[in-house]
Amino acid sequence: MPAYAVEFTTERGLQRTQFTLDDDRPLGPQVRQILEELRGTGVVISGTAEDELSVVWGGRDLDTTQAPQQLGISPQRTIELHMQRRARAVKIPALAPFVPKGAYAAAVSGMAGALIAWFICSTITDLSDALPTYARLDLAEGGMIGVFAGGCIAGSDALRRRTSIPLGALFGVVLGLVGGVAGGAAGAGLGGLLTPRLAPAAFPLARIVAWAVLGTALGLTLGMRWWQDDERRTVDGAWYGALAGVIAGLLYSLPGPSEFWQALAFAIVGAGVGAGVCAPSLRRSVAILELERGASGSVGLTRLREWGLLNGGSVPLERDGSTAATVVCETTRCRIVPASGGGVRVSGKSISAPTELVNEDRIAIGDAQYRFRRRRRVSA
Repeated sequence: MPAYAVEFTTERGLQRTQFTLDDDRPLGPQVRQILEELRGTGVVISGTAEDELSVVWGGRDLDTTQAPQQLGISPQRTIELHMQRRARAVKIPALAPFVPKGAYAAAVSGMAGALIAWFICSTITDLSDALPTYARLDLAEGGMIGVFAGGCIAGSDALRRRTSIPLGALFGVVLGLVGGVAGGAAGAGLGGLLTPRLAPAAFPLARIVAWAVLGTALGLTLGMRWWQDDERRTVDGAWYGALAGVIAGLLYSLPGPSEFWQALAFAIVGAGVGAGVCAPSLRRSVAILELERGASGSVGLTRLREWGLLNGGSVPLERDGSTAATVVCETTRCRIVPASGGGVRVSGKSISAPTELVNEDRIAIGDAQYRFRRRRRVSA
């Protein structure tokens, strides 16, 4: 067994002696044995009854539950024993309701995509050979909303979660196109069935139904993008899309500047679908992990990075292109597992072993700081 130089401070000042340590046994029991041997010779490390022992090697605090071999220490450096003031118990902030920023960002991205679609559709001023009927025009407009709103919603979600943006946007475009065309066709068909059976004054009702069907179809198909993570997002998207479609249909039926009401209707449907496929899922999460400060300073809505942590899920946190730590959630408990190399701090304390996260913990990795906020209580 290798012999380590061990330093400690007594009433006589700094002292050093040699002790052998077993590389395969946890460090804690071996350090306690060292202290017993020192007491047997009348040597007591300076400190008070309220202090606690810390074991330092190479400038870092050692996790004494691990063996020296696991810790990567060697006799080439001295082991230091210090008595330091015991950290006071920190009161964990109580859970408080909040709206994750991703819910706002999803609504804004859906609105932006829908307004792009409206701008393109507004250039179509009359029927043509490509769009010979108003039914075809409805299909084209529904497809446009689906393509641009879906691409923006799924692409921005990928940006926030640091996954592939091109792949996310592509899924959003394809699923949005399917939902937009299907919703436009179904809405136009229902409108065609309802109009002859209703009095002319009830024509706005057919328009409201058409918009509601379009919003439902868009939310339903776009929610399939995250089916493996949370299958309920399809139902959420359908409900929010239907409600947004009803509001859009009401606005579109108002008298006055039709182009303005149409633009507002497009924006509401896009925002409603975006909020629907993202916001409820974030609210159901065990916790929200958000990048609070990056290398370039504070993070705004356009540079938002945020993850909804679900049971069984994990989020890798990177530094210089490699994973520095992973946040893992199981049975409503979340812990951070640092990779080899250190440099991970939780609420100001350097960690080298898996550590359970509590509400309002700050995780510092290099220049980046993340905020951990629980939404659900820890299970027993």
